[in-house]
Amino acid sequence: MAALQKIRNHAVMLITIIAVALAAFVVGDALTSTSSIVGNSRNNVGSVNGKTISIQDFQSKEKAFSDVIKERYQRAGQPAPSDADIRNSVWNRFLNTSLINSEMEEIGMTVTEKEVYDVTRSGAYPMLRQIPLFYNENGQYDINRVQQFFAFIDKPTEDMSKEEVAQQVQSIKYWEYWEEQIMQQMAQEKVMSLVLNAVSTPSAIVDIVNKCQSESKDVLVIKKNFADQELQSEITEDDIKAKYEQVKNEQYKTDGYRSVKLAIFNVNPSKEDYADTEAASNEIRESMKNANEEEVRALFAEASSQEYPYFSQYRSASRIESLFSDFAFSAAKDSVSAIQFVGGHFVMAKQMAPVKTASDSANISIIVIADQDKDALSKKNDSILAVLKSGSKFEEVAQSTSLDPQSAAKGGEIGWIQEGSQFAVTDFDNKVFTAKKGDVFSFDADGNPVKFIVKVNDVTKPVKKANIAVLGMKLEPSNTTDKDVYQIADRFCVENNNLQKFEAAADSMGIQLRSVPEMDKNQADIYIIPNGREIVKWAWNKDTELNSVSKVFDFQDMYVVAALYDAVDENEKYIPLSNKDVHDKVAELAKNAALAKIIAADLEKAEVNSTDTLKSININSGFIPMVGNEPAAVGSIAGTAVGAETKPIVGSNGVFKFKVIAANPSNISPVNVESLDRKVMSQVYSNLFKSLQDGAEIEDNRANFY
Repeated sequence: MAALQKIRNHAVMLITIIAVALAAFVVGDALTSTSSIVGNSRNNVGSVNGKTISIQDFQSKEKAFSDVIKERYQRAGQPAPSDADIRNSVWNRFLNTSLINSEMEEIGMTVTEKEVYDVTRSGAYPMLRQIPLFYNENGQYDINRVQQFFAFIDKPTEDMSKEEVAQQVQSIKYWEYWEEQIMQQMAQEKVMSLVLNAVSTPSAIVDIVNKCQSESKDVLVIKKNFADQELQSEITEDDIKAKYEQVKNEQYKTDGYRSVKLAIFNVNPSKEDYADTEAASNEIRESMKNANEEEVRALFAEASSQEYPYFSQYRSASRIESLFSDFAFSAAKDSVSAIQFVGGHFVMAKQMAPVKTASDSANISIIVIADQDKDALSKKNDSILAVLKSGSKFEEVAQSTSLDPQSAAKGGEIGWIQEGSQFAVTDFDNKVFTAKKGDVFSFDADGNPVKFIVKVNDVTKPVKKANIAVLGMKLEPSNTTDKDVYQIADRFCVENNNLQKFEAAADSMGIQLRSVPEMDKNQADIYIIPNGREIVKWAWNKDTELNSVSKVFDFQDMYVVAALYDAVDENEKYIPLSNKDVHDKVAELAKNAALAKIIAADLEKAEVNSTDTLKSININSGFIPMVGNEPAAVGSIAGTAVGAETKPIVGSNGVFKFKVIAANPSNISPVNVESLDRKVMSQVYSNLFKSLQDGAEIEDNRANFY
């Protein structure tokens, strides 16, 4: 039966959901989760209510979404989501779209192409703002670009050239992805609108909320914590089983999982590796002494790690590596420092040039000109220099002449720079950082028909500057070391082929096993090991038995052997009581439940005469001093009159009883009915999707492909 019909037939349940949402003031996130069932189809990634998606279609959607999302993050200068995150997003889109479409088919609702056409061509539909194509050069949404784009793709082909037709085809292909997303969004909006328009907050509930909010209470409290009490009789296994049946639906639902223990064999450099790398670094040091700049570059390319790229620029003391600050300003040209071992590197520095005195920073403006004809370029350069010399303002000439739009818009200003600038110009640094304020000169761009006319707006006070290149050889394990560690891991794997032997051997060898509990079959990674998907796949393989031990997995700088110590299949629905962690937690709950009955009976007779006063407890209170986060206590206090005592309240950590001694007016404004409606709608929205999923036939085969 469709979820909409369920809501119609179970109005009482819906009202209960709404009441709980209002009383707790909790807005649930509209997140979706899927039930994973291993599929038999070799080609289908999954299905929802009979609608399948093939691996080809899934990968096509994955590629389209990846292109869009990576472009968006690139524009924002942020790292893009991982491939696994992108795949999960594509799956969730397929899941939600299929669920909504199933509902729409059942109630006879559709989204037509004309509806999509109308909302997109207007440029007003919110999702259009997510499309990078419609951003202007400032990264802002531009409705003019929207209208220009649609005018182009709607243009009859007979009015276009072959090149324009080809471009139109590409544009239409680009638009197809977004058109599908918009159609899906509109479908979801239609279904949700149908449901949410039937939802409003009853006036009686508004009155109750306002009354509870209108005052705060001062109370006395007596409490008894479970941790401080002793239970006279033992909790039996029957007690634990009964408690498990009570809580399993709320706390121990599962889509299945696998739990493993990992023996990790790190591949670290040996003493021999240290000695060999130290000897090699000494050889490099000798070669550095008499090497010219080109030869030094070659040595860096051969021996220096990525952490120490070749860098030869004049720098002030504040920018020189502290390790070589003394060497940089005292050593003669071509000197090479002693080798130091720092951060896993054998590090040395070469003095590339004599120490000099120059400005550390310069504020410059530029005019960029270009011409393929060298003579014409030279004449243009001389003409501009003459105009500037005659008294014309550099800013005005830059705005009207410079080919660099960003700097031209600011009168040519680049701002403050230091040596090692971005301009590919010979002698640029040497001339700029020895210039005076107001100097103007030009440079040829090396290898390009371009000239830079530079004005030095300001310079900092001259300081001593050194030019050293710092080379670092990284200490890494050799192939021999890597092979030795692999053989140890392989022998461990072969000789300890079940969980009991695996744990005993690890203990005798001093290996600290790492537990990875409850791995989902689609889990892309293991927090302990980057790119640990292969271990997940091994644990979920149908041929992997409980307590078995894996082969040796090869990861960067480590070898790993896994043992499967716990497994729950997808069709079991709940984590079983046989799970030690579950059994221990449920046993604690059963013990607390038995204690609660005894404590509550004692507190029922007791009078609250404590000297512990808790002030200003309101329905909106979260944490209560001396009590903790106990919603039931907050609600009970709100509903108790001054001078009266509450019933004993069983909380998560103990049993409490309160006496209300004063009521104070609250400064909280009356509840906003529209705000309440939104909270209720959000809760209904979340429960609707959960209902759709619970009532759907979902087959998730992603683990067969990834």
